[in-house]
Amino acid sequence: MIRFFFIFLFLSCFLYADFSQIYRDILNYQFEKAADEISEQNLFPAQKNFLESLLLGYRGNYAEAYKRIKDTDIKTDFDWKNYFKKMAEISLNFIEKKSGIFTVRFYSQDKVMFLFFDEISNKISSEVSNFFRIKEKNVIFEIYPDKEKFLFASTLSEEELNRSGTVAIAKFGRLMILSPRLLPYGYNWQNTVCHEFIHHIIARKTALNIPLFLNEGLAKTFEIIWRGEKPQLSEKTKDILARAKKEGFISFEKFKRGMPSLSSQDEVSRAFAEVNFFVLKLIEEFGMNKISRFLEDCKVYGFLKSFNKNFINFKNFLKDFWNLLENNNWQYRGFVEDFIYWKKTDTFFPYSISDYIRLGDRLRMRQKFSLALIQYKKALEKEPENSLIHIKIAKTFLKLGKKMEANEHFQKALKNAPQNFIVLTNYADFLFMEGRFKECIPLMEKAIQKNPFFRKGYRILIESARKTGHKKLKEKYQKIFSEL
Repeated sequence: MIRFFFIFLFLSCFLYADFSQIYRDILNYQFEKAADEISEQNLFPAQKNFLESLLLGYRGNYAEAYKRIKDTDIKTDFDWKNYFKKMAEISLNFIEKKSGIFTVRFYSQDKVMFLFFDEISNKISSEVSNFFRIKEKNVIFEIYPDKEKFLFASTLSEEELNRSGTVAIAKFGRLMILSPRLLPYGYNWQNTVCHEFIHHIIARKTALNIPLFLNEGLAKTFEIIWRGEKPQLSEKTKDILARAKKEGFISFEKFKRGMPSLSSQDEVSRAFAEVNFFVLKLIEEFGMNKISRFLEDCKVYGFLKSFNKNFINFKNFLKDFWNLLENNNWQYRGFVEDFIYWKKTDTFFPYSISDYIRLGDRLRMRQKFSLALIQYKKALEKEPENSLIHIKIAKTFLKLGKKMEANEHFQKALKNAPQNFIVLTNYADFLFMEGRFKECIPLMEKAIQKNPFFRKGYRILIESARKTGHKKLKEKYQKIFSEL
């Protein structure tokens, strides 16, 4: 009897070792390998049900995942049973449609999102897949209709969400974003989807054998490639790094558990600028072609060996990187950052110029426009590239009837912040009122791409298309507008 017990214990150790390895493979996005192992290994029924449930959940089949797992008593460091149960409830109201390799899920109030995403999904998948040399067949992309459902699905806390401005995550085998409908200015969700897809691809290629700072750096650097843009150090990023040099850099250790763990959107912005610069220095010294091979090697050899093999000694490169940041000579010029705003606000400005802006706003409200301009221009002396100051100056010139001067400042604002929702809508409004419909259209199109729920934008686009004889454009936006 004792001998039988020890034999049973010996065999059980092997069974649990196999279970633990397969469990890690699933968590590390090695789904095909895990599926093969589940069928090949002689697992206990409860173990097999648990692992098959996890695979189903990672593939987005929450109801079946819960059905498989609900009667198992296996415990891990995460409550999968409750997670799949709740996700099955959340998914009941999902509308599901295919767009290229993506299975897109959304609630009825966000159906216009699919119309916009369907236009770009193939660009995202092809550009990312070609660069990273990996083909995906089916990727789940879910758009959440409110903060509560997004928080549960992402496992983020509300504090992390509000503090860091996180509105998207790649986790549990799928891409998840919060609907831009919930934010008054929307956000750059198209780049964000590409960013999260890159995270997904990196996980698949590396089995997550890569530090988070570099994972984030790669996603940030290449999130724009679907637009056909070449990764480069933007003027805005230089601006952030110049300010970081004065206010303090964010150590990679500080966000090793993820960007949401940082204390503010300002810290997140600095951290992204740093990891963006890190990747761009790698590209500058070793070229882009080595990135894909490096990621493949991470899966086989681990991060350090792969980095040293494909590039240079990691510790030496890291030391040089921090030295470059500390010794940069970029000057802070006040480029506007793409922060997340949960409600409408006019408090966009840093403390250093807030007094000038506040006084200028008061004077403008009292119709003392010339005096208001003096205050705004004082702010502009400190932050000459701040597009939102240029917008205030432009609107003040309009009150003075000086349209040419207003247009100059609108153009400067657009040059420095070509994707900013406030800049785009204010300049588009001006062009529309001036009857410059042809110029108005591309600006308002960019604005509603950031916030596809901006009703005024559709009305301006439809009327501008009518005025310029663009029948197809008019019909396109009438159709989308009818879906709101």
